[in-house]
Amino acid sequence: MGCADYGGAYGKGTIYSLGTDGTGFEVLHCFGNTIDGAKPWCKPYLLNGKIYGMTSAGGDYSVGVIFSSQLLPVVTTSSVTNIIYNGADCGGNVTDGGSDAITARGVCYSTDPNPTVSDPFTSNGNGTGTFTSSMSSLSSSTVYHVRAYATNSYGTAYGSDVSFTTTAACTNPTWGGTIGSDESICTGFAPSSFTSTATATGNTGTLEYKWQQSVTSSSSSFSDITSTNSSTYTSGTLTQTTWFKRLVRVDCMSDWIGAAESNVIQITVNALPGAPTAVNGTACYGNTASASATATGTGETVSYYTLVTGGILTTPTTSSAGSATFYAESQNNATGCISTTRTPITATVFLRPTVSVSGSTTIINEQSASVTFTLTGTAPWSLTYTDGTTPVTENHVNSSPHVITVSPRLSDSLYKYVTYKVK
Repeated sequence: MGCADYGGAYGKGTIYSLGTDGTGFEVLHCFGNTIDGAKPWCKPYLLNGKIYGMTSAGGDYSVGVIFSSQLLPVVTTSSVTNIIYNGADCGGNVTDGGSDAITARGVCYSTDPNPTVSDPFTSNGNGTGTFTSSMSSLSSSTVYHVRAYATNSYGTAYGSDVSFTTTAACTNPTWGGTIGSDESICTGFAPSSFTSTATATGNTGTLEYKWQQSVTSSSSSFSDITSTNSSTYTSGTLTQTTWFKRLVRVDCMSDWIGAAESNVIQITVNALPGAPTAVNGTACYGNTASASATATGTGETVSYYTLVTGGILTTPTTSSAGSATFYAESQNNATGCISTTRTPITATVFLRPTVSVSGSTTIINEQSASVTFTLTGTAPWSLTYTDGTTPVTENHVNSSPHVITVSPRLSDSLYKYVTYKVK
C-alpha cells in the first residue's frame, strides 16, 4: 500500500494498493475535498480496517490534515439466545459497509476465543443491517465463542467475542417402558389406575410423559390426554372400549417427534344388563306367597334384595298377611355387570274373608226383601248364598256391605248364606 501526491479523481493524490508482483493495482482513496486534505506525503498505515496518514495540503486551513479512511466493514455481535444441548442462535448488525459493498455476513464460532471464518461459520446474505444465525451440531455442556463477521472486497471484519455454554445432552429414550395390563369393566365405571411396570431407557436428560387414548383400535386414532405428565395415569369413567398408551421424551426436546412409546393396553367396556321383569306373587291366608323376576338378557342371573339400593340378599317370599316388597337385580354371568336399577316385586298374602248377614224380616207372600252381606278381607270377593235349595254365586263383589234383593215363596222358611274369597 502506498500514496501519490498527484492524480486521482480530483488530481490531488491517492492511496493505492499493489501486489508485490506488480499486479492487483487498486485505488483505495482519492483526495480532493476540504475534509480529508490533499497531497498525502507520508506512508499510510492500516489498522483495524482503517487507513491512517497525513497530507501536506487541504483541510480547513489548507496546510494539511491527519486523515483516516474506513476500508473494512463495521459489525457488532448480538447476544446468544435459544441455547440447547446441540445448538444456539446468534447474529449481528453491520453498521458500516466500509469502502465497498458487503458480500457476506454471518457468525463464526469455535471452542477457542475469537473465532474466524476459518472456523465453522454461517452465511446470512449480504448488505448492512441486522441478521440472525442458527448454529448447529454443537457438543453438549461445552463453552463456545462466537463473533459476527462481515466481508467486503477489502477483507473481513469481526464483532466482539461472545461466549456461551450449551446445555446438557438431550437424547430421547430408545425404549418407552411398559404400563399396566388389560382390564374388563362395566360401562359407566372407571378402570384401575394404570401403573408403570418398567421405566423408559436409553435417554439422556429428564423424562417427560404424555398419555394418549383411542376408541378406534390399538394402532390408530390416538389423541392426547391433557395434563398427564406422569409415569402413571388414572382414567375417569368409560362408556366404550378404549385403548391407552404412554409417550415419553426428555424435557429438553421442543416437540414429541421421536418420543418413545409404551405398550398399548385395552380397557374392554361391557354393557350393563337391563332391569329384570317383575312377576308378583299372591297366596291365601295360611299359605306362603312367592314373587320373582325374569332376566331380560341371556346368561343373566337375578338376585333379590331388601332395599332398592344396598340392602341384603333375601328370598322374595312371605307368610304374613299383607304385602311385602323386594327388589330384583340382574347380573351378567360372564362380565359380572349388574343392572343400573332394581325392579320392585311384591308378594301378597290375602286375609281369610268373613261374612255376616243381616235383614231378617217377615213379608207378605211374593213380596221382596233386602239381605245385607257385610264382608271382611280383601276385595274382590266371590259370594255364594242359597235359599236352602239352589246356590247362587256372585263373582267380583268389590264393596262391602253388599245388598241383594230376594222374593221368597210362601213355602220357603229360611235362607242360608256362605261366602269365600277367590283369587
